Amino acid sequence: MADQDIDETPSTARVELEIPAETLTELHDGSARLDADDIELTPDQWTYVDSASQQQEGDQRLESASEYSQKVILCVLIDQANHPIRGRAYVQKLVFLLQQRAGADWFSFEPGDYGPFADDLYETVDHCIRRGYLEESTVEDENGKIRYHYTSGPNINDLLTKRECPKLEALVSDVVDDNPTDDLHELVKTVFSKYPAWSRNSIY
Repeated sequence: MADQDIDETPSTARVELEIPAETLTELHDGSARLDADDIELTPDQWTYVDSASQQQEGDQRLESASEYSQKVILCVLIDQANHPIRGRAYVQKLVFLLQQRAGADWFSFEPGDYGPFADDLYETVDHCIRRGYLEESTVEDENGKIRYHYTSGPNINDLLTKRECPKLEALVSDVVDDNPTDDLHELVKTVFSKYPAWSRNSIY
């Protein structure tokens, strides 16, 4: 297969969330419709645990979505990468490996044509680009194909300096060190080797 960016059909629609008022004390009775770009929830509002057993299971994980928002997880990963992140498919696979290592469920991955794929990760990438936390640049290769590269954006410190996340940073460092390749195909091979069940729908 030729080495090229893979289109995993990103969702570009703006997202609206229905949030019950009882979960946000500053809202009135009923429900509130908020634009996803404007939502900044406190950590206890990122996830809702409705039983003691679920709480115990969450406490055993290295990190959980209740500790870090999706955009923080993504931005720490991009910021610590030791090479340019080339293509959204590459982002998908590297974040998947990070999530598996953490035993977390930050993003809703499903087996796709090219392995693990999460719509909400695409939405998080778009959000971080709009806010300036990440930068997306285009590069034309020798075959005339456009490639997308992702690096830290000018406003990334606005997000990351507000939070101390040493456990997450250590975990990201381990995953980045274990996967030094910037080649998508090599990364996909790694994913399928470690997690063969996720290749069941692959055409790769």
